[in-house]
Amino acid sequence: MSNQHNFPNKRKQQGFTLIELLVVVSVLAAMAGIAAVAMDGYEQDAQEQLVQTEMKRIASAIYRFKEDTGYFPKEGLFSADSLYGVSTSSTAKNQYENSLINFNWLFESPIQLDTDFDGDIDSNDVSGGVERLAWNINSSRGWNGPYLDLSSQSSVVANSTICGLSESNFDTGFDGNDAVGLTDTFERNTSGSESCAAVKYSGEWVRREFTGQAYRYFTAYKNDAVIDCLQSGNGCIAVVSAGADSVLDTDLTDAVTNDIVHILRVNP
Repeated sequence: MSNQHNFPNKRKQQGFTLIELLVVVSVLAAMAGIAAVAMDGYEQDAQEQLVQTEMKRIASAIYRFKEDTGYFPKEGLFSADSLYGVSTSSTAKNQYENSLINFNWLFESPIQLDTDFDGDIDSNDVSGGVERLAWNINSSRGWNGPYLDLSSQSSVVANSTICGLSESNFDTGFDGNDAVGLTDTFERNTSGSESCAAVKYSGEWVRREFTGQAYRYFTAYKNDAVIDCLQSGNGCIAVVSAGADSVLDTDLTDAVTNDIVHILRVNP
């Protein structure tokens, strides 16, 4: 009797076939694409959350300004016309204070230099200027800042040719083309034709090649995309970010906006 058994022949597996490899590569490529899209979405969501956090911090500083002085910035005695006279093309300080991107009043007390409101700073003005609503320890009222950490200060410059100048060019002699402001986290590469920014580092202004757009501060913001600030009403006091596209909304009547709006007060 034979003990030999006949087993079926088995082909030894040598590896994946070409078709199997192509299937695996296709699946991996698809998964990588989905992951990349998801990561982009997560990054933008994270940036938007950071902007919301920054805007809440700015809003808190503005509320403390209001609590101390009795006014929101750019209202009452802190309006540019009250500080520097009625705005004209020659009133550079008035234009500076009225700038939507100017947040200087959170860092320094407004100073009235043109005390006789003639549009010029000359010998007829009070020497050294007059500080408006300086802190009065007896009444516990007045400007009592700075309301934000000075390290967060940046200079947003409309004319890029002066971005690299020394600290003195940012601290004095404003000509209406630049302002001390704050920029959002949606960074973009600045070019010679668009605005750029500088940040204060160790007491010096340093240009930033990549910067977000400046936050805007409105005392009468109106946008039909924001239910509490409709065009038909009196608007809102609001801090506004241009958002991920770095473009401020110009069509305020279509009820659509990519801007991020933080409302401080709905105007009565």
